[in-house]
Amino acid sequence: SRGDSAGGGEVRRELAARQRVELVEAEHRDLLEREIERRTGELSESSQALALSEARLRGVFDSATDAILTIDESQHIVLANPAASRMLGLVHGELVGAALDRFVPAPSRERHRGFVEAFGVSPQQARPMSPQREVTGLRADASAFPIEAAISHLVVGGQHLYTVILRDITERKRAEVALRESEARLRHVLMFIPEAVLVHSGGVSQRTLSSLRVTTVY
Repeated sequence: SRGDSAGGGEVRRELAARQRVELVEAEHRDLLEREIERRTGELSESSQALALSEARLRGVFDSATDAILTIDESQHIVLANPAASRMLGLVHGELVGAALDRFVPAPSRERHRGFVEAFGVSPQQARPMSPQREVTGLRADASAFPIEAAISHLVVGGQHLYTVILRDITERKRAEVALRESEARLRHVLMFIPEAVLVHSGGVSQRTLSSLRVTTVY
């Protein structure tokens, strides 16, 4: 009948509409799955790149011959490399959490603490090593030794973090002392040579003793 025919047409239209909706939903699911797969691949690549970068940084950090320390706002050590443990005479577990001024001679601790605080609020981000800024450090056994230090700071999550790099210059100081002593001995010997001696260094000749004969030393 005409009513049955109309009813059947309505059912077919509903089925067709449902199929179109299902097709659109399937396409959307497919697009979503591809996007998820793409994002997952990007995240995986980013994670691998980050892991590689961290591994390289860790390699530099662990193999550095200078001591590297990171301290927080309270000036306590939160990170230290193996060279710091060797230099300061503490194992890593004892070094982390220690106050930085433990490794500063007692008469200089208050001044040193104030210096770090002032540096943290200054516009200067880093202060490199300089032979003119030689300081004295303390090992865990309270023995003093000469060091050069560099410091930098940054703010992470509203908290100031400082990175301190320490270089033990004990051997260099010994070499400088040995050189001065050697030069002093040479001057002493030259004073007893019965002839004039010209010591030539860097294009400059200096007469050290008068006599009839001249000997030039290069």
